[in-house]
Amino acid sequence: MDSLTEEALKLVKPAKFFEGFYLPNYQRNIFMVLPTVYTFLGFKVRCRKTLLSNRDIKRQLEYAGCFDAKYAIVILLDSLGFQQVRYSKILNKAIENGNLILLSSVFPTVTSTALASIHTGYPPEEHGFVGHKIFIPEIGNIVNILNMCTLEAHERDILPSAGVNVRAFLWQNTVYEDVNEEYSHIRLIESSIAKSGLSRVIIDDLRKSIGYYNVIDCFSMVREILKKYREKKVFLEIYIGLLDELAHKYGPNSHEYMLGLHLVENNLLRLAYELKDEICDKTVVIIFSDHGQVELEEKEVIKFKKMR
Repeated sequence: MDSLTEEALKLVKPAKFFEGFYLPNYQRNIFMVLPTVYTFLGFKVRCRKTLLSNRDIKRQLEYAGCFDAKYAIVILLDSLGFQQVRYSKILNKAIENGNLILLSSVFPTVTSTALASIHTGYPPEEHGFVGHKIFIPEIGNIVNILNMCTLEAHERDILPSAGVNVRAFLWQNTVYEDVNEEYSHIRLIESSIAKSGLSRVIIDDLRKSIGYYNVIDCFSMVREILKKYREKKVFLEIYIGLLDELAHKYGPNSHEYMLGLHLVENNLLRLAYELKDEICDKTVVIIFSDHGQVELEEKEVIKFKKMR
């Protein structure tokens, strides 16, 4: 067992009710990331916990020069678990420099639940999205939260297309709705999912979302955005689902997964080289994830028959 795995296991406690399950840690959780990043810009999010109550984490962030930033770039890499950190050149360098902070995800560790927690700043039991497919009493049906459709009518976005206010499904405001400051807020999301599905609920203003075609296009757009808005404070969010797609198809420890991770890293480094020094000096970059993935052994696979 490597040291990173040992540290990760210290972060969460085993669940007594089921072997192999762990309880999420609400003192160091992914739902605290965005409220923490806002503090780097000198802003405060009402009624949200940050990671700064932990003295060790606050000291790490201060040492890394995260505070008093003018530009904040938050990169959410879907399905980058602590087991995959060893494949990353940038994150291994962060470990050497003491800039890697292990965080707990929420439960269940699925994209729809985790993203809702990240964007509201609350755990699942407070925002209500406690699974991928949940019963919504307002419409009396089970809803696929990721695609905003029902089990019978499974076309993506069929609910909002039919006039259903899907934003009402969420019990809490998003983080962005509780920030009363003047700044430029922009999100970059893959074109195939931008302004659709779950983003209709967890994003306060879809007009701030911009679709990109691939990772190269994404970081080139970041460069141009920072040039355009350099006179203002900028909060720039990037969602990259490439690793999640590769992990589902080839496995989280596959050669394809590593290629995808290196593609992201190489373009992030390219961005740093292409930006002027005065922008880099005022920019903080946060890389985090919603959850990880692990390889399942054959004995762990649960297969259901269609009737069941």
